[in-house]
Amino acid sequence: MFCPNCGTNLPDDGKTKFCVNCGTPVTIISPEREYDDFPKAPGIGRACAVIICLLLIAGGAAGGILYFADHGLELPQKAAVTSEQAATVSSITDDTPTDKPAESVSSGKTKSAGGYGIVDRRFDFVTPNGLDTYVKVHFNREAYELYHAKPRYYQPDEFIYYIDNPVNDEVVSAMSDAMMQLADEQEYSHKELAYMAIRLVQSISYVNDKDSTGREDYPKYPIETVYEMEGDCEDLSILLVGLLRKMGFETCFVVFSDHVGVGIRLDDAENGTYFEYDGVKYYYVETTADGWNIGAYPEELSTDARLYFIKKKK
Repeated sequence: MFCPNCGTNLPDDGKTKFCVNCGTPVTIISPEREYDDFPKAPGIGRACAVIICLLLIAGGAAGGILYFADHGLELPQKAAVTSEQAATVSSITDDTPTDKPAESVSSGKTKSAGGYGIVDRRFDFVTPNGLDTYVKVHFNREAYELYHAKPRYYQPDEFIYYIDNPVNDEVVSAMSDAMMQLADEQEYSHKELAYMAIRLVQSISYVNDKDSTGREDYPKYPIETVYEMEGDCEDLSILLVGLLRKMGFETCFVVFSDHVGVGIRLDDAENGTYFEYDGVKYYYVETTADGWNIGAYPEELSTDARLYFIKKKK
């Protein structure tokens, strides 16, 4: 692990209390609970081995890549507005001609075979006020192939490099923009906006790395998780942190010995489990199954975790 203040590489042995260089506290943080009657939900997807080490990633992005997102509402029949709305919220022209039709997959479906062309991925979830909605992402499959071939970062304090890459940044931006536009139309609060991102990510199928890739550990770039519509705890947490950062939230990775979740800072009051660091409460978010609310803490999780902070996107 690395010191959050000066970046000094420190032993990740669970015993290090302070940075040997600058003295910044790096102790394991235990959660605090504001109430004991937590919302119940299905068990989390586990089998997430904690992370070893590998190579730095090569930079660069493919040219001529399309990425934008639509959103829509499927409203109750008695609603006063139309039954479906859709809007393109962010686009970059694809200069690469293709005669292949767009490939479209809805949440819950398996990924398709390789190749090139424009890809659609639709994520269906429920809004904070109970409406069925979706976000549909469009991008060139070449972008997925580009990032699927890149080497991996395995340390939690390096997960930021999965998010801050050109194509990934644009895909996550398009999805966040779609949800922010929908939230604006529905007059959602800031916390309700966070719930939209959480529900979208929770709609993605949990699959452990061994089953999906044949490897014990294989963190994914957000574009891979979006394309494949499946991932394990670290993949889903990386995607959620990317979305929340784009929406202006302060976040962190909550890392256990065999699991990864997300912490989110909320300025308004919230019930549930949080980790407090430097006087700020970061409420726990479980990404690997539907129905987990902000602050709901799975009983099977340890009370010891390390926080790896991700700054708000400017």
